[in-house]
Amino acid sequence: MKVKVATISMALEYRKANKVEDNLKYVEDLMEEIKDIKPDILALPEVFPYIGVPVKARDFQDIEEVKAFLSELAKKHQVYIGGSIYDRREGKVFNTCFLFNRKGKIVGKYDKIHPTEPEMEDGVYPGAEEQEPIDTEFGKIGFQICFDANWHLYWKKLADKGAKMIIFSSAYPAGRILNSIALLNNVYV
Repeated sequence: MKVKVATISMALEYRKANKVEDNLKYVEDLMEEIKDIKPDILALPEVFPYIGVPVKARDFQDIEEVKAFLSELAKKHQVYIGGSIYDRREGKVFNTCFLFNRKGKIVGKYDKIHPTEPEMEDGVYPGAEEQEPIDTEFGKIGFQICFDANWHLYWKKLADKGAKMIIFSSAYPAGRILNSIALLNNVYV
């Protein structure tokens, strides 16, 4: 089965973001530009709403608004969307990659297992080590977020659990390491 995957870079070389709404508008505008290619999946970078915006994870309050934005965008363009945001649950903050289906429903999530030291200082907690890939119309999809790329065992666990594709939500491109991981685990990244 062919799956069209689109990604959006949030690089600040050619734009400036002063607030979360600037980043959401940027994603919305780019999705509008690429809508004619009809992507099946849109993959967004790690904590994409906050890129260039001086916000601490523990202080961020607009979590439900960002989820609503992603839900509406998924419905409007009939596309799966995966991208990480900060999520607050059980009195903790996680760096969470949500997967929205074409109807705008959250069909799964993945919490970053290995937050960096600055993230932990900012209040981000590590996710559970055992996380499941998500069933979709394309087969099972797993997630890894940025620094998680350095722990190859978790990529293998997702592949062993049936993941055929792993969405790598990151601001770090990871280059050759991703090619190696994909080859070693027989998955698309």
